[in-house]
Amino acid sequence: MAMKVETEFYRRNREIDPKTGNGNTMGALYWQLNDIWPGTTWASIEYGGKWKLLQSYAIDFFSNQLVTAYEDTNETLKVVLVRDDFGDKQ
Repeated sequence: MAMKVETEFYRRNREIDPKTGNGNTMGALYWQLNDIWPGTTWASIEYGGKWKLLQSYAIDFFSNQLVTAYEDTNETLKVVLVRDDFGDKQ
C-alpha cells in the first residue's frame, strides 16, 4: 500500500515548468520484482511466481490513465486524473 500511495503522489505531482524545464519527479520505479527465496521482502512476486498485492497495484498505478484522490492541507478532497497517453493517436 505504501508503494501505491508513493507512486500515485509522484505521478500527480510531476508538472514541468516549460520555461526552465525544471520540475518534480517523473515517477517511481520499484527495484525488486521477484524473490529469489521465500521471505518477507519488497518484491512484488513471490519465490514460486505468485503475485503479491504490490504486483496487482503496480498494474494499476503504472497504467497510462490513473485516477487518484487525496486530502490536501486544507482538508479538501482532491481528485486527479493522470494521462500518459493524452497525445497518442488511437
